[in-house]
Amino acid sequence: MAESPRILHLFNRYRFFGGEEASVLRMSQVMREQGVALEEVFVSSNDWEGPDAPPKWQQPLLSLYNPASIRRLREAQDRHRPDLWLGHNLFPVLSLSTLREAKRHQVPFALYLHNYRPFSTNGACWCQDRLETGGLNRRFMREILAGAFQGSVARTAWVALLLHLGHSLGWYRQVDAWIAVSSFVRDRFVEAGVPAEKVHVLAYPFFPRHEVPAPSAKGRFLFLGRLTVEKGTRVLLAAWDHLRQTLAPSEMPKLIIAGDGELRSEVEASAARSDGCIEYVGQLQGEAKDAAIRNCSAILVPSIWWDPYPTVVYEAFDHGRAALAARSGGLPESVAHEQRGLLHEAGNAEQLAAHVQTLLRQPELATRLGSAGREWLLANSGADFWWQGFLKIRDIIHEQRRACARV
Repeated sequence: MAESPRILHLFNRYRFFGGEEASVLRMSQVMREQGVALEEVFVSSNDWEGPDAPPKWQQPLLSLYNPASIRRLREAQDRHRPDLWLGHNLFPVLSLSTLREAKRHQVPFALYLHNYRPFSTNGACWCQDRLETGGLNRRFMREILAGAFQGSVARTAWVALLLHLGHSLGWYRQVDAWIAVSSFVRDRFVEAGVPAEKVHVLAYPFFPRHEVPAPSAKGRFLFLGRLTVEKGTRVLLAAWDHLRQTLAPSEMPKLIIAGDGELRSEVEASAARSDGCIEYVGQLQGEAKDAAIRNCSAILVPSIWWDPYPTVVYEAFDHGRAALAARSGGLPESVAHEQRGLLHEAGNAEQLAAHVQTLLRQPELATRLGSAGREWLLANSGADFWWQGFLKIRDIIHEQRRACARV
């Protein structure tokens, strides 16, 4: 299409900045650089905190239909006249009725799938420290009883009702294209009943650095992420306990743990009794994070939930570092076993420990895996790579619309 695309970009920011928001901002950057006439309707969950927020009793109702957000959408539609709405997280301030509003304006709607929200109250298919996949069949009772959303039975029940209404009222059927960040996520949505022809795969945009990666540091391993059960924090600690039972003190590798979360106290306690084998460094950003990646031989990603497609793997490859990851979620799609890293069965601490030992014994393997990861990243990321993939999806959406109009 010769005419520059006109896109309305929609996102409900979370209370804390994270990987999803970073990827949304990169998408906006790419689209602007490609000449897209772009308008953003970004709101924040923090808008519902403080003295100017709507009353707490109103907020659950507003998450279904929020007149203030709908008014902003209508004004943006009238002013901008987009040919596509691109949405991400819609809860709670934008409200679920955003989907219905797109239909009202007869404008195509693409929804980016960063997690499993349309089929899970907390977006993770996870509660009580285990996978909970009943939502794929619209069965939310276990999540409700466990208070899977914000630890509250009442709030979880309300989100479950919202999801049920979104499906039963046909609002989710208004989505023209579901854009999954990995084939694994795509397959779960198809399994849940979304038409396969509507679900596309396009990972987040990522901008690789241009400089040649520095040589890896032997015997140092890095974990970057939230310190939670589902991210495999306990698996990580158990792996180092196993190594301490197996190796002499002089042979022990160093584990650097960066991040924060509900298991922080367990991490700090393990570090205190590790005789220096484990170091907890808190949250790392910017140059401090880059330096930590440069100074390791591999990054560890021991997730036990269905991790959709963590960008920490891209960060490892960007620095020419191998990834030791769980065979879970979308991880095997980037961490090809024995090609760009090593995969262990999710939750298997002894297997993770064995992979650490493999890289200790064969530092040249760590270098080879990291270099292969870097080559793969350069071929499968970048602004143009994402943009061309997005254009294909946009063209499919419009072709499907034209086909329906001809019927």
